[in-house]
Amino acid sequence: LAAMPTVLKRPAAAAAAGSAAKKHKPAAAKPAAAKPKPAPAKAKNPPKPKRDPLLVSVSAGLALSKELPDTAKSMLGDMLDFALTLYKEDRHQYQQNIVELVESTLGDVEKGLETSLEEAQNGIKQSEDKKESCTSIVQDNEAKLVDQSAVVQKRKHELADAARAFRATRESVNDIKISQDLAEQDLKKAQCDKEKLEAALADYFQPLLAAGASAGDETGQEKVDCLTLILKKFNMDEAMMTAVPMALLKEPGVRGPFDTMVISQLEAEVNNRIVAYDTTLKEAEPAKAERAARLEEASGAFEEAKKAQLACAEAFWEASKGEESRQSSLLEAKQSVSEAGKEARRFQKDAEKAERALSNFRNGPQAAFLQLRDRTAPPPEEPPAEVEAPAQAAAADAEMDAAKAPGGQAGAADEAPIEVSED
Repeated sequence: LAAMPTVLKRPAAAAAAGSAAKKHKPAAAKPAAAKPKPAPAKAKNPPKPKRDPLLVSVSAGLALSKELPDTAKSMLGDMLDFALTLYKEDRHQYQQNIVELVESTLGDVEKGLETSLEEAQNGIKQSEDKKESCTSIVQDNEAKLVDQSAVVQKRKHELADAARAFRATRESVNDIKISQDLAEQDLKKAQCDKEKLEAALADYFQPLLAAGASAGDETGQEKVDCLTLILKKFNMDEAMMTAVPMALLKEPGVRGPFDTMVISQLEAEVNNRIVAYDTTLKEAEPAKAERAARLEEASGAFEEAKKAQLACAEAFWEASKGEESRQSSLLEAKQSVSEAGKEARRFQKDAEKAERALSNFRNGPQAAFLQLRDRTAPPPEEPPAEVEAPAQAAAADAEMDAAKAPGGQAGAADEAPIEVSED
């Protein structure tokens, strides 16, 4: 078996095997992309050292100054670190001048705050005094308003009474005038009726009585018709008025006893009516004069009532004006009280605010300044005293005792021979 020749593969098989090996050969890894280098970090500025809180407080107090300009306050605040950070005894004269300037400025600020507080307190007092005074005025005006209202009511009742009297006198005058007008109308009617009857007798009755009317005389008939028309208005007896026309139309010589009787009755009735009217007219004169006197009296009373009403109206108007004035004064006084109260409350708030500001200033910037101003260097520390150990002290005492003894070890050592070595 060992002598057998080695089996060789065919060339085609060897090529296929080489191809397969190439296929299964792992691919080479691609080189990784280069990462960008980070930018170098910027160097950070070192943090500013914190300022001393006391200096911050003093600087805030300087900012409250109303006398220094802003530039001066800023400059003075910057110089605090140069002057107040040193101890009192280490300050230069220039630094001491700065401290005194700061002290003066803070003193002015304190005075300003004290002035504000004092002004607010004075405002409170003045407002309280004003409120008290206005309250007194309100009470006085209320009392006066009550009195004035009573006067107004009195004037009102007086005006009402005067108005009633005025209406009564006016009605009385009107009644008298109406009565007078009616009486005048009656008299005028009586006068007119009298004149009508007299005219009827003269124009119609007497001519017919004397001559009558002949047959066919139209004038006589017209006179009879006119007479009849007039007499009918006076409510004459109908039977008589029926017979009168025929009797008057007859001639005097033809009239019979009946005609004569009718005519006589008519004439007597008409004359009686005329006499009655005449009597009425004559008797009306005294009544007319009486009515005129009554009218004059009533007119006088009416004028007096009119004047009284006007006077009462004016008095009522004046009283009403006084009441309105009192009401206005009372309202103004109450408004003044309200305004004084509001003003007092406002000053109270200002005083509380000023008091807090002053307290905060004294406990803050001013206290910080005084602390920095009066700060002195601490005294130097004394070195601590050296204390020997007890053992060392005992050893030292023992050595001293041994040295003092006559036959001590120290002497033996001195007397001992010195040995020399052969070597």
